[in-house]
Amino acid sequence: MLLSLTRNLVRNSSLFQTILGQLTTNVVSTCGGKVVLSLPNEEANKSIRKAFYSYTRNVDFYTGDTLNHLLKRVLREYVIGGDCVLLFDDGLVEDSGKVLFFESNEIVDVPLNVVEQHYGQGAWISHGKVYSKNGRHIGTVVSKSQSGLAGVAVDPNKCYYLKKDPNGNPLDNYWFHFSNNWREGRGVSQAASAIATIHQLEDLVQSELLASRRNSQIFCWLTQNTEPEQLLPTAFETPEEIEDMTEEQMKEAIKNAEEEEKVVSFNHAKENMVVYEALPEGYDAKQLQTSHPNNNVQIMVDFLANRCAASMGLSKIFATGNPEDSNWRANQLFSFPTILEFQHDLEQVNDWLFNSFVKWGLKKGFIKAYIAEDYMDYVDWEWKKLDEIDEVAYQNGIRLGLENNTLTYKEILGNDWKDKLEQVAYEHQWMIEHGITPASEKLLSGGQSESSKQEAVKVVEEQTREETIEQ
Repeated sequence: MLLSLTRNLVRNSSLFQTILGQLTTNVVSTCGGKVVLSLPNEEANKSIRKAFYSYTRNVDFYTGDTLNHLLKRVLREYVIGGDCVLLFDDGLVEDSGKVLFFESNEIVDVPLNVVEQHYGQGAWISHGKVYSKNGRHIGTVVSKSQSGLAGVAVDPNKCYYLKKDPNGNPLDNYWFHFSNNWREGRGVSQAASAIATIHQLEDLVQSELLASRRNSQIFCWLTQNTEPEQLLPTAFETPEEIEDMTEEQMKEAIKNAEEEEKVVSFNHAKENMVVYEALPEGYDAKQLQTSHPNNNVQIMVDFLANRCAASMGLSKIFATGNPEDSNWRANQLFSFPTILEFQHDLEQVNDWLFNSFVKWGLKKGFIKAYIAEDYMDYVDWEWKKLDEIDEVAYQNGIRLGLENNTLTYKEILGNDWKDKLEQVAYEHQWMIEHGITPASEKLLSGGQSESSKQEAVKVVEEQTREETIEQ
């Protein structure tokens, strides 16, 4: 029930959509999940990297999504549902090598006799997770077509019964249960703690919008006046005239007086181009006084939005999308450790997928290079980083760190620092050979450094010597 309520708010709450959008953008972005290999075997390094890049363009079994988009779905499910399951199709379904993604509500319960039939005597199940008689996690039951069902309502013939060795390496399993564990059992939704606040916030905004919309269409309220004494002075000049009249004459006099007043006043209004509406007899018009739109609502909305974002470790700007706060940089820095933690969590998924892909590729034969057993030690992942406010100051800090030997190129460029520096060296040499001064050789005055000049002279002399030999 709690999960259903959370999913309903995710679909209908603009605030929660904003938070999730900012979270996935800052954690995964467009570059998140890009593998960085630094294998000692350069041939294997290039071969695997090329094959995996091609594979990640169509990695999802059901929808054909890219790895980048799949990671965003995994992250959203991790936050909303608390856990999810990924299965690598290594002969289990179609031997496609694709990933079957199961959301948290697709992790299902089955009767105990079915559990023992697939997992052995003494095995038991709790919310889709299967445990041995000693309480160790040995499997998970999933079903794509029976999401949200449990117990006797589930058809055992439409489920996948995933098994694992609790003492084995999780990366070697053909499936991976990605869970935001809280104590034991299934993962806990981080969004669940903000459900009540989000619901109240959306209700507050909706009520304010409805009130503002209605008040924008109404210009006055009508109050009924049933006291006949207020009409008498307009129909009779003196009270004595009433004594000699019958009741029918009195009503006729009042009616004639009212019609005369209306004709005169309405004609005067028409002549002055006044738009009016005639009111029923006995009603009076008063101007509407309202406090909607309420200027204080924005303060309350920001306060509640801040609480919702904070439940997931994020600051207010990730919920409001408004960077006008003078402390917006502090908000970014406050949220950045949370973003790093989510990136670190997703690396578990990436490591499992990469390991499964390499083993499947070796079995299929399209990865033929020799790979050492410890190849996973040379695997790293690229993620979005926090942008610098002053890029010049940041680059000067890097330069000083390298000059003082307090920084290394590996720290700055990552595990593939050699590949990047080799590319820099190639580009540097190519520009010199083509008469272009590399940016690193240019002086502040606009001239060229002596080392660059000497290198250019050597290139010219070498070209001249080759031409002379040919002649």
